Amino acid sequence: MKQFLKTKVVRYLNEKGLTIVSFDSREAQLEKVRYNWLTDQHINSVIDVGASDGGFAAKARELFRGAKIFSFEPIPSSYKILTKKFASDKNFRAFNVALGNTVGQSEFHLHEHIGASSFLRISNLHIDAHPYTKNYSKISVALEKLDNLIKIEELTPNILLKLDVQGYEIEVLKGAEELLKYIRCIYSEVCFNKLYEEQPLFDDIIDFLRKRGFHIAGVENIARSMKDGTFLNADVFFTRTL
Repeated sequence: MKQFLKTKVVRYLNEKGLTIVSFDSREAQLEKVRYNWLTDQHINSVIDVGASDGGFAAKARELFRGAKIFSFEPIPSSYKILTKKFASDKNFRAFNVALGNTVGQSEFHLHEHIGASSFLRISNLHIDAHPYTKNYSKISVALEKLDNLIKIEELTPNILLKLDVQGYEIEVLKGAEELLKYIRCIYSEVCFNKLYEEQPLFDDIIDFLRKRGFHIAGVENIARSMKDGTFLNADVFFTRTL
């Protein structure tokens, strides 16, 4: 009888366009404290590289109420949304440039799926895992070094650096060697397999940052291919070894 009633309830809800999902009490509890460890770092400045339309900056503003936020986004359409979203935020600055280890104008792959856009050519693995990312056009964007655009005197400790640059992570870091000496935390997307040609992988980024005094604090948002389960990428927190 119990199973019969359960089936009837599920069928009724499905007819109404509703679905029953299981409740994970542990996940609900974790959500309340998920970033407490990060707010305990007392972040007062955020450098947001690959800002897109401001999703991370909005989260940073929620977590670090009075922090200065410096966002960098080379794609004009995304930059326009970003600046509109933070127009009234006096502690926010935006730069319509890409960051790397050279200065000038550079060719950039602008994908129809804008989140896949990169200086690097997309790999077959990426296309196999996400076919909707295949199509792109080429645009020219301004390229700068982070060390040339922000001086340590403009920042209030402690500093969080966020990277979402589709395989260009080490180039950005090389162009920020001076600022890296003062950064407390880094939040970066990393790849386990090459989603872009000639990109650094997880081990390369770990090695680069370990030599500069950082260690892994945690990993979240692990993505895998829906085609064969291949590990693709994740977001990693690094903190400075004190």
